[in-house]
Amino acid sequence: MEDRLTIRIMICDRPYTVKVPVEDEELFRQSAKKIEKTIERYATIGTNYRDKQDLLAMALLEHTIETEKTKKNMENHQIDEQIIQRLYSIDNLLKEQEDTLSKQV
Repeated sequence: MEDRLTIRIMICDRPYTVKVPVEDEELFRQSAKKIEKTIERYATIGTNYRDKQDLLAMALLEHTIETEKTKKNMENHQIDEQIIQRLYSIDNLLKEQEDTLSKQV
């Protein structure tokens, strides 16, 4: 059974109690801090946001875009790896054919 820990994090000056896997505690705390820093940045750039919900929405949008970019980069990397593997396979087939032809001559 997975060990879980109850932690309290603050986002937009509101406390949230969350049960997290023990090994993910630091990840949750770092993520909450990152969200808070993003909210603070949006609060200081001078744009007229009505309330903290607007700031939270902008932070959520920014972090979601960052996540989507990372996913896309990972997918592209996987595709590159697949292409490399296929090229190696083609190269090996060509070498085998070359060896077979050279033995026949």
